[in-house]
Amino acid sequence: MKKNLLTLLIASLTTQMTLAADPADMVLKNGDILTENAKQPYAEAIAIDDGKIVFVGSNDKVAEYVGKDTKVDDLKGKFVMPSFIDSHAHPGMVAVTSSNGELAKYQLPTTSKEDTYDYLRKIAKENPELPFLMVGTWSNPLWGVKGPDRKEIDEIFPKTVVILLDSSGHSYWLNSAALAAFGIDENTPDLKEGLSFFVKDENGRKTGWVKEFALIPYMAAAMPKVDPALLAPAIQSYLDGLAKKGVSTVMDA
Repeated sequence: MKKNLLTLLIASLTTQMTLAADPADMVLKNGDILTENAKQPYAEAIAIDDGKIVFVGSNDKVAEYVGKDTKVDDLKGKFVMPSFIDSHAHPGMVAVTSSNGELAKYQLPTTSKEDTYDYLRKIAKENPELPFLMVGTWSNPLWGVKGPDRKEIDEIFPKTVVILLDSSGHSYWLNSAALAAFGIDENTPDLKEGLSFFVKDENGRKTGWVKEFALIPYMAAAMPKVDPALLAPAIQSYLDGLAKKGVSTVMDA
């Protein structure tokens, strides 16, 4: 009888040792963790190993994943949730504009039309010999249904090729120098009437306001080439910034 009990005890201990969790790389405990699991909406702790979550549950249970090399972070009640997924982003466009050297520091105000003009004058004053400028973003609602006109930029940049991106990301505002550089004149057809097109005034003159993709075929051929060596770090910087905000996945639209 004693022999049988001893055998059962050894078997029980062996089973418990076998089922013990392997130490994780990191353990987060004492958190307010949203799991998005209907059967377990909230948890206290998480264990992470080799870049994967291997446990979500209580502080007591997560202790099984703590080894001598495990990094343990006491969240002290901080909120934790699954990361965000951005299903519509433009990392390539961001990389091109942000790799534009010193010009990348400029950001148009969206407070008023006059503030926008003043800021453009500031750029012109600080860069008197500037051959090309692409910067954003101006606010569409400030200019109403008729939109902006190229003559407003021409007064500030008569020779510089200027492309201003709007706040929606779906239109551009060009000056006359830009239209000329891209070979766009009054006879240039719209890419898609009513969708991707060049806005005209009451006299049929192109105002410099360009909707959607109408500019792309002309701009791609005439824009200054971006050094490919600058794009990779620019994209990485953009992705790092998203990660810091809790975005783990991005779809390039």
